[in-house]
Amino acid sequence: PTPTPTTIPQNVDTMEPTKMRILCLHGKFQNGSAFANKIGGAKRKLSRVYDLHFLDGPIPLEDENEYNSNNPKAWWLKDEETGKHINIEEAFEYVKEITSGQTYDAILGFSQGGTLATGLAIGGVVPGVRAVVTAGSPFVQDVLDVAKHVADATPMDDNEMNLYQKGFNMPKFHMAGETDQLI
Repeated sequence: PTPTPTTIPQNVDTMEPTKMRILCLHGKFQNGSAFANKIGGAKRKLSRVYDLHFLDGPIPLEDENEYNSNNPKAWWLKDEETGKHINIEEAFEYVKEITSGQTYDAILGFSQGGTLATGLAIGGVVPGVRAVVTAGSPFVQDVLDVAKHVADATPMDDNEMNLYQKGFNMPKFHMAGETDQLI
């Protein structure tokens, strides 16, 4: 459904409706462009009302992969010896730096990008976010641990709700199918 006029911000100078902004985070072995292409039909419909901003993950992966993505990227990696997810803090910092000075109304993420979207929202890293939508996103405790650390390190007024609690209270819609693969 199309947002009602009361939910669409207005440009103060022209009084024209300003599109709400959605930050879009791809899955591992994709990039922003590949994610935009994968959701082509939805993107066309969403772009009528929302300004979609597709980011590329910071970690380049080998071009040869089973997902046939050109210039594949990741948000973080998993250490095969220890099983621990690494570079998560760097992913949070990367998104914070790239989105600095910008606000987003929502974050849309797929797979690894969806897990990151949830962590960013819980950690209060991207200002203005009011909702998160994810698809095929695995549960990664390390991401939630980083989100809590980031939220706890952010100074708050005494009367404000803790960022971590505020992030958990934020509306989230997580989709997962029976045949989704964890990547």
